[in-house]
Amino acid sequence: MNRDEELVAEWLRSKGHKVCPLTDGQDPPDLIMDGDIAVEVTTINSLAHRSVWQFLDEIFKSLGPAENGRGYWVSIEYEDERILQSRNSREKAKRKKNLKIAIKQRLTEHYDNPDLGVVIQLPYGLTLEIIGEITDNPDRCKYKVGWGMSYEGELVITTLVEDIQAAIDTKSNNKKVQERKEQYREWWLVVTDAFSNVHTLDQGGWKAVSNVIVRREPWKRIIAVAIDSQRVLACRIVAS
Repeated sequence: MNRDEELVAEWLRSKGHKVCPLTDGQDPPDLIMDGDIAVEVTTINSLAHRSVWQFLDEIFKSLGPAENGRGYWVSIEYEDERILQSRNSREKAKRKKNLKIAIKQRLTEHYDNPDLGVVIQLPYGLTLEIIGEITDNPDRCKYKVGWGMSYEGELVITTLVEDIQAAIDTKSNNKKVQERKEQYREWWLVVTDAFSNVHTLDQGGWKAVSNVIVRREPWKRIIAVAIDSQRVLACRIVAS
């Protein structure tokens, strides 16, 4: 079993289920629960956008400490949350370099002259907006990412729907899953997500996610779980 499968197995056992893995080419499913329920485990990364936030945070810190405590909140928007993710390492490095140069130049200009425009258009569909001064700036940063913007909730829901639905569709189209679906009384799909939006999204947000997810055969139940390296942090029933 990989680590995600181990964590899911441990979590199911903690709920009173008997769980054993299938190995040596017998899977799918990844796990057998209570003798006749097939459990398939798959992974998403709903916090892909966090790489953008972390990247910006590092650049902001490189600009040096705030002068007399003067700092600014920055809202970020992007056309593609995966702008810093690419299988082509050269392309990823090029994007980071170009963005770093452009961001440092534009923010340095803004800090020297705060009356300059507050909306900064950057390459690759990234937009920064200076949304106000930091009234309490204990970190003494010139710029900080604004984490609680109104668009964030919509982004989280959209991302989860896309990622979970893609996982469902991929597993449903798996030839071996379809061939073996009659061998078990039920099939469950457990979607693991590191850290994550599965853990942070509120009940209303999860209702919005569940309302648009399309459950396909053979899945009787679809569960999303937030994990870290040690344990399952939270679970949400997506469809049942």
